[in-house]
Amino acid sequence: MADKNDKGRRQDGRPYAEGNVGDDGSYLVGKARPPEATRFAKGDNRPRGRRPKGTRNLATEWDEELREKVTVTENGLKKRHSKLRAIVKATTARAMKGSDRAAEMAFRHAPAEVRSEQVSMSDSAIIAAWVAQNYGTQPAISDDHDTPDDGGDGDAD
Repeated sequence: MADKNDKGRRQDGRPYAEGNVGDDGSYLVGKARPPEATRFAKGDNRPRGRRPKGTRNLATEWDEELREKVTVTENGLKKRHSKLRAIVKATTARAMKGSDRAAEMAFRHAPAEVRSEQVSMSDSAIIAAWVAQNYGTQPAISDDHDTPDDGGDGDAD
């Protein structure tokens, strides 16, 4: 095997390709050394693969689209609402008609104070049972204190 200081030779002892050896004996084109002609585009100072300056990201596009006003007919009256408000109204209307999916979405996105102040303990048990039935999880809240599931001290002998 050749010495590492041998000019014009790789570590395994073989010579670099003809014309690919610099004055100091290192290779000119290879790993981490692209050909000089293609290293940088002339006059282009921005990094490649990034969004050009001035373009908006996806969150900005969604925000602008959902804030646009649309005309909605409610109880025979035409009203102007944002698209987001119209979507919320339509989802709650579907939930009131019995759509489980819309009801679940409404419960998920409702603020915590709205969910907690108007839901009684028995309502919480019903909601927990529904979640358990649809998602296979154990109900977290229960009105009954001596149920077989809670491991209570009930005398069920």
